Amino acid sequence: MFSKATPSFPRRAGFTLAEVVVATVLLGLAATVLGRTVSDAMRAYSMTRLSNPYSYALRHVRQEIMEIPSREQLEEGGTIEVYVPNPGGSDKSETTIAVSARWEAEIYPTRLLNVYVVELDISFEAEGEAESFQRRITAYRPNWADAEENSTLLQAKEKEFELRLAARGITESEDDS
Repeated sequence: MFSKATPSFPRRAGFTLAEVVVATVLLGLAATVLGRTVSDAMRAYSMTRLSNPYSYALRHVRQEIMEIPSREQLEEGGTIEVYVPNPGGSDKSETTIAVSARWEAEIYPTRLLNVYVVELDISFEAEGEAESFQRRITAYRPNWADAEENSTLLQAKEKEFELRLAARGITESEDDS
């Protein structure tokens, strides 16, 4: 029979010009979409920060409050004067205005030694308007510890530790060797 002879052309490795052009176009589109998404996200984030003039003041007040060394003094509450961006009230020439920040705090012990949960209620009052924020902060404060509170926590932890050792079948005499 007849045998078909096929001409053998050497295959070259690489991409054709059309494949390179298509890949470049797709990469450009992906970069454009990704860049636009990042830009929109950053704009939305900055607008959120600008829409609340108290965001910076809130961080400042929280920092000032947590620097108070005494638990009793913190629980008494207090007032701090801070400056916030002028929202465009009657006098637009001033870029910031003084605001009175009043706070109240409730402190709760946790199951961890010298670790407390501080619940803050911070309200800003300016030109007859008030805005309140609530924050919960976990703080390590050994100087707030009450001797009886620490003793109770230590006894509970020692008992828990002994129960764990017993559950594993370890006695104190084995542990000493």
